[in-house]
Amino acid sequence: SSPDVRYGGPNDDEKLWKPPRLWRDIYDAICNARHLVYIVGWSVDVEQYLLRGAELEEAKRAGKHSPRIGDLLIQKSEEGVVVNLMQWDDYTSNFVFPGMMGSHDEKSRAFFASTKVNSVFVHTVGGSSNTFSEHQNKMIGFTHHQKFVVVDA
Repeated sequence: SSPDVRYGGPNDDEKLWKPPRLWRDIYDAICNARHLVYIVGWSVDVEQYLLRGAELEEAKRAGKHSPRIGDLLIQKSEEGVVVNLMQWDDYTSNFVFPGMMGSHDEKSRAFFASTKVNSVFVHTVGGSSNTFSEHQNKMIGFTHHQKFVVVDA
């Protein structure tokens, strides 16, 4: 975790900035969602834990919400929360070969197949002016690494 930062005033200590805790903040926001969870991601690994250390152990002991992203999304969907996932569909992956980009798309596809999580997998493609070669290159190797998580909490 990043240190707190004091700033402002003559001694640079009037104000306190506490840095956000990305994965903990995402976990808390999803746990507190009541109506919707929308996730857009290049790669979503359903086995990824959102918590570490003592926080992970405490979440496992409490048992209310799973600290693993895949299980947590299923839990929320079963609570009646609309959970939508849009993930990149790696053109090079299939059920035998995980693909060149490591997007975990086949794992996510299988994991959410029989659940209430609405999962859609999309290829990245270029525009209509792309040559055949450019189009193939973008389907195989062009990607963005941004992730969006939108919740109503």
